[in-house]
Amino acid sequence: MQKRLSVSAVATLVATFLAVVTTMADAQAVNPGNFKPLKTKAPRAHEPLIVVGGGLAGLTATLEALRAGAEVILIDKSKDVGGNSAKASSGINGAPTATQARLHIEDSTDRFYTDTMNAGDRENDAGLVDVLTQESNAAIEFLTEAGVDLSDINLCGGHSVPRTHWLPQPKDGRATPVGFTIIRTLKAQIAKFAEENPGKFRQIVETEVVGIVTWNDFVTGVRVKNATDKYCEFPLLHHSPTNIFLVGFGTPSSYYFSNFGTKQTKKNNKMESYGTRM
Repeated sequence: MQKRLSVSAVATLVATFLAVVTTMADAQAVNPGNFKPLKTKAPRAHEPLIVVGGGLAGLTATLEALRAGAEVILIDKSKDVGGNSAKASSGINGAPTATQARLHIEDSTDRFYTDTMNAGDRENDAGLVDVLTQESNAAIEFLTEAGVDLSDINLCGGHSVPRTHWLPQPKDGRATPVGFTIIRTLKAQIAKFAEENPGKFRQIVETEVVGIVTWNDFVTGVRVKNATDKYCEFPLLHHSPTNIFLVGFGTPSSYYFSNFGTKQTKKNNKMESYGTRM
């Protein structure tokens, strides 16, 4: 398990290094200012984006990337995409939204933030809660524009005002879970885009990502294991940098991509991106 240095520890190491370099400069007439930073190499437009995990976050990232012109490889270890998101039944929280305005519900991101922090006994990650609340309205708008009807709203536990958006409930018959509807809608959007843009999207299921492949500090792809325990690498490009997005909460925080000699990188339970350099 790799140790992670604190900011103060890193600062101490940097200060020590600069002191040593300065001493060497005085002795050998070497100017530290002449040292040049390492060059990075960004993926080019035609090089694919790998999305690991096909839940709500993964499908959203896939759809947005496709709309931006990227070629996407979506990999999921299950038989189908959807993940835990497909099982969600309560709805999705957002503030302030058009639905709240239509129903004369007064709300704000600050109020949403306070409710969320209080519900977590102030032990929440304040930075993540800030992102959650500040971007919540945009998330609702994204799903609405994708075709999900979130025109109904409910008051759920921990909230001081109604802000949980869900599907209008039918008067007769059984209600459709909102998570299933969201996943089904996003899958349909991606399928439509793929049909209209051949070669831009590839979905690989029953395949587990077990490692990140690197070359000279550049991420070049992922190593995977399929249902028959066969291993291979994606994408099959020669020393070409690739963007990789790891999404979802299905993997415990102790999981490490350390197989087959790849660089060891910890996957936390939040969205992370590994681009040109580790």
